[in-house]
Amino acid sequence: MLARRHGAAHDAEPIGRRTWEPDVSFDQARLTLGLTHPQIVGFDLPSPMAQGRGQQGDVLVAMLDGIPAVEWRQCFLQEAARRVSQRQVADLRLVGATIASVAGSVELRLLPALLQDVVFLVNVRCQRLLAAGSALPAGAPVPTGDADATDFRQEEVRHVAQTPGMQHTLERVAAITGMRFVAIARIADKRWTALAVHDLLNFGLHPGQDLLLESTICNEIRGHGQVVTFNQASTDKRFATHPTPALYGFESYISVPLILEDGEFFGTLFALDIAPAALDAAAIADVTALARELARSLSAVLQAEQATAQS
Repeated sequence: MLARRHGAAHDAEPIGRRTWEPDVSFDQARLTLGLTHPQIVGFDLPSPMAQGRGQQGDVLVAMLDGIPAVEWRQCFLQEAARRVSQRQVADLRLVGATIASVAGSVELRLLPALLQDVVFLVNVRCQRLLAAGSALPAGAPVPTGDADATDFRQEEVRHVAQTPGMQHTLERVAAITGMRFVAIARIADKRWTALAVHDLLNFGLHPGQDLLLESTICNEIRGHGQVVTFNQASTDKRFATHPTPALYGFESYISVPLILEDGEFFGTLFALDIAPAALDAAAIADVTALARELARSLSAVLQAEQATAQS
């Protein structure tokens, strides 16, 4: 984990690509804030740096001291969209108590200071809006870098929502595993999108929202097509040093591939929790059977949709 860097943005200097200067001084922001807004407590690098230096596409994650309130998330979305539109970062997303960023025009080594600036600016804005009694901004779409991507995501969310028994399946998986977050994920070549969510954990991920593909275990499942499960990541030989459980703060996990009737890999049905679990072979088999039934039902929905479009 990278050490927290206060004030690092003030000595920014150009190295190869455009640098960045903070929009508000950290000292001013800290004086303005109350104690209710989240703060960055550390950083992590789930993707390696080439030859010790960051390149475009490198991922840096900032860990917050808690899951922000809905109002804070709304302010964050607007600030994230601004940073992406200015190409300071290629992507900037909030999931639970983590902020994931993909390096853009700003050097990777300067991203910690940029993320601190983002958090402080969002905190200041929320504080001022609340103090003035003003209405907080409406939610904005998560920036994706693809102008047409939101439409595709919402269409996929709609397809899954139309799948018979979908919500019941998510609830059954939660009951079988004892895990409080269950979701259906669409895994494509360049994106990971949540399409349906059953969240009793306040994980903070919503239908239509993306995670960074490189930071997900589901992306690995797309490659090998096998069920992945562990009861306690911190004591599991395979996952104790894996970056994803540490990145998103979960201990127990199960993910089953969703294979459509035509053999296409669609995504995964998965569950996770911050507490350890006690999955046995019977529970894993039950979740696998639910995933297969869900994939069959989803195939029927997609085939009917395709037939309607062609008629």
